[in-house]
Amino acid sequence: MTRSKPRASAVAIGLCILGLGSIAPAVAGGIAEQVRNGISAYSGKHFAAAEKRFAAALAHEPGSPTAALDLGTAQYREGKYRKALSSFRRAATDRLASQRMQELEPYDQGKALAKIGDRAAAGNPAAAVGAYRKSVEAFQRALQVDPH
Repeated sequence: MTRSKPRASAVAIGLCILGLGSIAPAVAGGIAEQVRNGISAYSGKHFAAAEKRFAAALAHEPGSPTAALDLGTAQYREGKYRKALSSFRRAATDRLASQRMQELEPYDQGKALAKIGDRAAAGNPAAAVGAYRKSVEAFQRALQVDPH
């Protein structure tokens, strides 16, 4: 076993605990290397590089909800909130998405929508209010799924 595998596993576990991603421990075929590289970039706070790696993983396996969620997480950390929102939705609606991933989706949406509202506040208060309302609705859905 190489030294990078335990580190990648530890980062994946940390991302899951923090609610920042859901890297499957066993990723099939061509996406495994991209996911490992994405985890490494993310753990080094190189979010643009992580985004590229997770996007490449998603290109290898377009139906991977894990790759979509991780892509959204990297996009969120880069401040690309609209793209992150789209990736979070894709992760939750994919036919392979786990129940837990579907449960996390309203929370992730709420975070992204709140940031979209923050950005719109100065230039377009009406758009900000709309984004904040959608954010609150998403957080309410998240509380219905998991009140803790």
